Amino acid sequence: MSLKVIVLIICIGVVIWFVTIGRVQITEENVRALYEQSEAAFERADGKAYCDLFSDDMSGKFTSRAPSAPISNTTDTINKRFVCASVARFYSSQEEMARKAGRLINVKRSYETKSISISPDKKSATAEVQTDIRWVADIGEIMILKIHQNDQIEIKSGKIKFSKREAVGTYSAGEAGNPAYR
Repeated sequence: MSLKVIVLIICIGVVIWFVTIGRVQITEENVRALYEQSEAAFERADGKAYCDLFSDDMSGKFTSRAPSAPISNTTDTINKRFVCASVARFYSSQEEMARKAGRLINVKRSYETKSISISPDKKSATAEVQTDIRWVADIGEIMILKIHQNDQIEIKSGKIKFSKREAVGTYSAGEAGNPAYR
């Protein structure tokens, strides 16, 4: 191969990289779209699609609190493997809860984006999100989980992905899950 051909191939590679990856920027719209994709994948129990939204070097912490229960707070260090397994863990625990309760339990999920901050170079963003998960049976709400999370979002391999998550989930009994209610 001649030097001209090698230089031409390198130039073409640089142009292709710039057009496909180098120009990708984070906007408020595509951050919101990332959360919509995340929720949609989670709701349809699509662990692979959910997992694909996180960078390979994803890191963070998830703290669980249950102020009204006789259990202590727990903090888990999270990585991509942890979040990829979270969809299966969630649906498995939902099935276990329904089995123990002896009744059908539906889950109502909602989330609200509190804030989005885009970096000046538009290569990263931070977002604050509140997720509300309610387990509901025919007798009413059994349990409520409110998750407050701060996410770092970055461009990885030309795609916008979650790269860091710090979250606190607070469990509480719903009216039907409170023994004093019965």
